[in-house]
Amino acid sequence: MKSAHFLAVALFAAMAVGPAFAQQDPTLTTGKQDYLTLKTGTKFGDTVLKPGIYLVQHEMSGGRHVLTFWQMGDPSLALQYSDRAFVGEPVSVACQLETLPARVKHTGVTTSDDNKLARVVKVEIKGENVVHEL
Repeated sequence: MKSAHFLAVALFAAMAVGPAFAQQDPTLTTGKQDYLTLKTGTKFGDTVLKPGIYLVQHEMSGGRHVLTFWQMGDPSLALQYSDRAFVGEPVSVACQLETLPARVKHTGVTTSDDNKLARVVKVEIKGENVVHEL
């Protein structure tokens, strides 16, 4: 009797939770972060990023995809003072995802010209299998 009751509870739980897992795409790999270098002033959303090294990462925020750039500080000071690891505040912009057939091997950014400045239009992050389009 106990095993029949346990089986019924397990079956009910599988039927309740199963559709939620079925809606997720198990082949989607996101949530990674990596560093990239911007050699010139570059627009990202409404902000102009200064030349430098940036930590770029993909996050989910309120059910939407967000791409964040955060400028690295002086590496020698970052080892001594953790509050010097980054400069200023991170800049976040909503993005759309386009699935790729394989994982990205190198983090990279695609830009377009916007009034004599480069504007970020696509970002690929190493280890993910998506392109982040702005």
